[in-house]
Amino acid sequence: MEKATAIGIISRSAQLYKKHLEDKVVLFVYGSPQEMKNYMNSSMEGEPPLKFYEATFLRRNFVHLTGIRKAKHIKSSIQFYEKIIDKKLKETDFDFSEDGTTVQKLEILECLMKIKTTAAMFGDYTNADPKLYTEKVSGTTNGCMGFVYSKQDKTNVPNTVLNKDIREIIPKPNNKIYAIFYKDIKKNKFCNISKLERDIDFTTFIFTSEIEKRIDRENIILDFKK
Repeated sequence: MEKATAIGIISRSAQLYKKHLEDKVVLFVYGSPQEMKNYMNSSMEGEPPLKFYEATFLRRNFVHLTGIRKAKHIKSSIQFYEKIIDKKLKETDFDFSEDGTTVQKLEILECLMKIKTTAAMFGDYTNADPKLYTEKVSGTTNGCMGFVYSKQDKTNVPNTVLNKDIREIIPKPNNKIYAIFYKDIKKNKFCNISKLERDIDFTTFIFTSEIEKRIDRENIILDFKK
C-alpha cells in the first residue's frame, strides 16, 4: 500500500471517528444466543442472561487503531489526530509498522468507525498473537475492534482493530450483541440506542438492574442510522 492511499483511508476514517465516536461512551449489551432464546421463550421471570461492557472513545485513541507509527516530530496522539482532522497529514508524518500489520488494519479501519451500529458479536480476546495485546473484541465476520482497560483514563478504551473473523478469536459459543447504547462523555446516563435485537421491544423488555440504572428511559432516542 502506498502512503498516499493510507492517508486517504486514515483521513476518511478520522472524519467518521469524529462524527460517530469521538467523546462518546458506548455500552455493548451481549449474551449467549441459546440462553437468551430460552429466556425469551419462557415466562421471562427474573433478570435476562445479559452482560455489558462500556468503552470510551477519546481523541488520542484513534492513532492506535490505524496501526501506523507517528513520526518523532509529532509530539502526541492528539496532535496526530488533529493534523488528520485539519487535512494536514503528510507522508513524512508517519511510517508503516515493520511487522506488516498496518496494511491489514487500514483495510478494515473505515468500516469499523460505525461499530456502534454494526457490531454483531462481543467476547474475550483468545487469540495468542504475540504481536498484539487486547482484552475484549467486538465486531463481525469481516473485522473487529479490540478494547483494553486504560489506567490513565480509568476506563475501557479501543486500542486496535483486527482484520479477522471475530468468531475465530472469541470463545465458543459466540456471544451475540442484543443492544448498543451510547452517550456523550459528559452525560450521566445512556439516552441513545444505535442497535437493538429485532425480538426485543424496548418499551416492555427489562434489562438487568445494572444495565437499567445506566439507561435514561424517559429520554431515550432510537438512532439506528448506519
